[in-house]
Amino acid sequence: MFSRHIQSCLSRRTMTSASRRTTMRYAARGFASATSQHTHTHVRSQRLALRGISAVTGACLATYVYSSTTYPVAKQEGLLSSATEADASKEGAGIHELTPEETDELEPFTMDEVREHANKDDCWIIIDGVIYDVTSLLSQHPGGQAVLLSFGGKDVSAEYHAMKHSSQAQAMRPGLAVGRLILGAYTPVKIMTDIEEIIEEKAKTQKKRLVIVGGGICGASAAYFLSQNKTFSAEWDVALLEHDPIVGGTALRSSAIMWLGPLLEKTEIEEKPNGAIDVNVSQVGSTKPPMGLTQWLGEEAYLFFKTMQAEWGDVEFTDKGTIGLVETDEQLEGARAIFGADGKVRGAEIVTDKARMAEIEPAISPEQLKAIVYHPRGATVDPYMVCDAFAKRAQANGVRLLLDHAVTDIAPVEDSSMNYRVTCENGEQLDADVVVICTGWKAKEHAAMIGCDVPVKAMHGQMFAISHPDFKLNNNVYGLEGVTYWRKNKVKHQTTRENTAPYKRITSHLYGVQLANGVAKFGGDRVQANLDGIVLEDGIEDNYNTVTRLFPQLKGVPMLGSWSGVMPFTPDQKIICGALDDTGKAFVLTGSGFMRGLASGRLLAESITRVHVDNLPVYGIDTESVETKAKRDEIDFYLDDCSPQRFAKQKAAAEAMAAKEAEAA
Repeated sequence: MFSRHIQSCLSRRTMTSASRRTTMRYAARGFASATSQHTHTHVRSQRLALRGISAVTGACLATYVYSSTTYPVAKQEGLLSSATEADASKEGAGIHELTPEETDELEPFTMDEVREHANKDDCWIIIDGVIYDVTSLLSQHPGGQAVLLSFGGKDVSAEYHAMKHSSQAQAMRPGLAVGRLILGAYTPVKIMTDIEEIIEEKAKTQKKRLVIVGGGICGASAAYFLSQNKTFSAEWDVALLEHDPIVGGTALRSSAIMWLGPLLEKTEIEEKPNGAIDVNVSQVGSTKPPMGLTQWLGEEAYLFFKTMQAEWGDVEFTDKGTIGLVETDEQLEGARAIFGADGKVRGAEIVTDKARMAEIEPAISPEQLKAIVYHPRGATVDPYMVCDAFAKRAQANGVRLLLDHAVTDIAPVEDSSMNYRVTCENGEQLDADVVVICTGWKAKEHAAMIGCDVPVKAMHGQMFAISHPDFKLNNNVYGLEGVTYWRKNKVKHQTTRENTAPYKRITSHLYGVQLANGVAKFGGDRVQANLDGIVLEDGIEDNYNTVTRLFPQLKGVPMLGSWSGVMPFTPDQKIICGALDDTGKAFVLTGSGFMRGLASGRLLAESITRVHVDNLPVYGIDTESVETKAKRDEIDFYLDDCSPQRFAKQKAAAEAMAAKEAEAA
């Protein structure tokens, strides 16, 4: 039986010669090592079994790409020992790493050989000198296939550690090892511009310099839109600095839901000055746009994502509806107040008929629900593919992308032709005429370096991933429990927990989306704090139980993994976008989240070019037309609405009102 298995492995046409050699070597020792569809070698299973990791064979990890099983299923089926299970359940503790002796016994490969394995049918990566075959993970990666495939054939040690992978992911690594990296003659791949070339370019150019701090969706899109302005690009040198080894920032941990219907910010629903929202209302010709700022940003981003998909190539943009899940009478009452005939958000349908619910979303259990709120518009995209596309096109237009550039200081420069000096953790310094801060919740810290106050706070959020081969989610989803609680109790910052340890839960919030590779992501737990990557397991468990109750097909299916991230929340939950003072030397963008990030980056570029180039280049409209004037008036309205100066104006107005009332008294 054993020999037949080995012969079957060796007979596969897709198997590499290296894999055959290693499989034969392992077979001679009395055990097999199988992998994904290529049957590339894993590690020596006998030795791993002695350390608590059972042999990974064709019945488990080798076929999970087809059966949608991963580490949790291996645990469920008894493929991992109790020792491994216990260790893997402790985040970052007790994960079994290969010993130096085990690594030495792996097949040696040069960098050139590893580079041959860099496609969707055959994908290897290097982490800390060990080569892993991750082909079978492409269809199950919670971050999407693109981010993993983009590093095929490369050393991703820095990227892997920067992303703080879960214990489940770490537990998988030994079973995916196929070799070790050795020194050999190879042609280095040039990832980015050499420092010498940067210095030489600086010496040659007399352009003014703008530095964007933060390479997430806001910074990357702003860099792109600035680079599209030929007048601006001719006069300015732009550098985009990103803390991590890849672009994307916190967007890589987000749901990436384009949620155009129920924009549940307090300002949009309860305090919106322009009346009801209707996404179909024309904006052109109105000096006071019918859409609120958040709604407009969502609409603008949605339309541009469609353009990206059609004209730039695949960013995994998928048009789909959005449904709100109503479980109680109280939630139904709240849904009617918000989305009903007299509600403040239009365009939604409240569905109470069970058959109609099942028709709209076959994956749900209508018997568990009182109603659903159906919004026909919504979408999803791959956040990494979007950020990467913006960064690459910005680079092609002359923007310098500097990865692994964590900013430690932004200091005003006296007696110099430059206004600021940006210092990075790696010791590099960049002088700038203008600095642009796009660092999410850290914008407060970076703005403080130049003496400005940006009132943004950290909001912890967390998600989990789950997959079943037959599960299909036709719509984005969200729960009404948290929305109902926030509305009833007038909760300002939409948290689900108290903001101090032990972070007691006060309500539940749920949202979910399915990626193009079939993985579904659900999340929603929120704490107004930066918990630095910690996952609050009771929140994950609560959302998991809700998901498996409302979507019966997922009942009993274990999670692929869980993670957390930090979102930027502003006092009024609108973005903060524009110049930090009247000089136009410093700009900021924060508070957008991924959904609004693209359009917010475009609005930021508009703000910058209006100060430094007197035209309307970002939107590219004929300056003589009637539509241009209407569009410019519209953008003026939104720029004023999201201006960093609005808080000072609001404070001054409140103080003046208080003084007037005191005088009258």
